[in-house]
Amino acid sequence: MDFFEQNGLSSEGLSREDLKAVYRDITTNRFTNDKTAEVIRKSVPGVEILQEEPTPEELSALWNSNINASIVSSTKNAVEYRWDFEYQPGAEYYEWDKIIVECLRGGETLWKTEFPTLGKKWTDDELHVENGVMTSAGSAVWGQRTHWAVANEDYKSHSLDYGWIARFDDSGNKLWQCELNHGFENEYIRAVLDNGDGTWAVISEGDSEYLCLSQFDIDGNELSIQKTKVDRLRILNAARLGDGYLVQTAGGSANLVKLDHTGNIIDNFVYECDDCDYYITDMAEFEGNVYLSAYAVPKPDDDGYRDRDGIYEIVDQIISAKGEAADSPEELTPAVRAHYTAVLLLCDPNGGEPKNFYSVKSSLGGKLAIENGQLKWNAENIISVGYSGYISSFPIGGKCKVYQYSFNKAGVLAGCEDTGELTHYAR
Repeated sequence: MDFFEQNGLSSEGLSREDLKAVYRDITTNRFTNDKTAEVIRKSVPGVEILQEEPTPEELSALWNSNINASIVSSTKNAVEYRWDFEYQPGAEYYEWDKIIVECLRGGETLWKTEFPTLGKKWTDDELHVENGVMTSAGSAVWGQRTHWAVANEDYKSHSLDYGWIARFDDSGNKLWQCELNHGFENEYIRAVLDNGDGTWAVISEGDSEYLCLSQFDIDGNELSIQKTKVDRLRILNAARLGDGYLVQTAGGSANLVKLDHTGNIIDNFVYECDDCDYYITDMAEFEGNVYLSAYAVPKPDDDGYRDRDGIYEIVDQIISAKGEAADSPEELTPAVRAHYTAVLLLCDPNGGEPKNFYSVKSSLGGKLAIENGQLKWNAENIISVGYSGYISSFPIGGKCKVYQYSFNKAGVLAGCEDTGELTHYAR
């Protein structure tokens, strides 16, 4: 009982034998007892954030508008990067001269620059831009250089892809550009993280089986490289975590690995629940804690194959009940809204255990950002959904209304704002 009280654990509904079993399960670090999961879940405080239901008039107006009209993601005060190719006058579509890179904040251009591609034709090496991020040492922009192995002048047998990274100052001047060369046929940069001291951590994926962490100094010199073999590797996201890093990998809906500063895997976390599946969409470190933006959907009734968050199950249920195609927003929107819950998890950076959470029904967890000493969390409230048929790549599509929630340094909800922006929902 002292152990339960000291650790803020609830003993409600537990027998004397249950208390002993849970105590032993936790102190021996086994965590195999079903009662342990129930106790820990009850001990994590949670807050449900309420949102107003969209009115029938709002649903009708949104649905009757062009569902494929221009929909913006929430970019208020956020920095984003765009890129395009400039083609030679009168040239074929694959003959380009320059890559144009643009840095924007809140939709307004901060700088725009251009630099030459490597080749002029499809048999030459090609340079591609993939992403960018603002750091304390300027902008990091990265992509791939595709080298075509040519069997003869008219035929390309296969390609080799090498990651490259460049640093730009705040006026868009390119200070340096370098290529990753770690002995792989294909290496893709998945994230560039600011270490806060002018150096960058570059997280990449080598030949789909090596998780790589490179450290670069402010002048583009590679300080170190660590390559760790991981089965069926696919990196989805990464964030700085104290002196190390947190990397989200595929293979599960909420799998994370923790790296030390040199790139060694020192821990791994899996977030799961008895009655729902979690899907992490973004993560960030703020004031010593890890914040995970996610959404939850109910677990399937059996262990069979599940597609698109269980959306096909919803459509099938409506068709079975109504005897007609589920192509009406009046039928489909309430069912899809009831299926999703946005979740913000505040987790301990050492053990990874959730310490607190916020949830918003009928929403998807969106982007995280740190602005003006606060954590900003976007929750995308599903307000209109339509059905385009099983043959479509995305049979379910619609619109979400973006709400932004602010949290202070203690992780307490400090404010809410309707951004007036929309995102597109597709499954």
